[in-house]
Amino acid sequence: MDIVLGNYKGLKANILSFPEQYLQMTGKTMDSLKDELKPDLLRMKASQLIIDASEIIMEESGK
Repeated sequence: MDIVLGNYKGLKANILSFPEQYLQMTGKTMDSLKDELKPDLLRMKASQLIIDASEIIMEESGK
């Protein structure tokens, strides 16, 4: 699976080196990268909270 951010595209397997590679390629700072990713991360967290809540509701209702 590929990840795409701006003009950068990389394999998911390279996710650990992604921030350093992206920063080197773009000349951005780590803070600007965090700001760029923040909306997506918040959406992902909200989605996970909804999934977790639905699982709890299903467990409590005995389904």
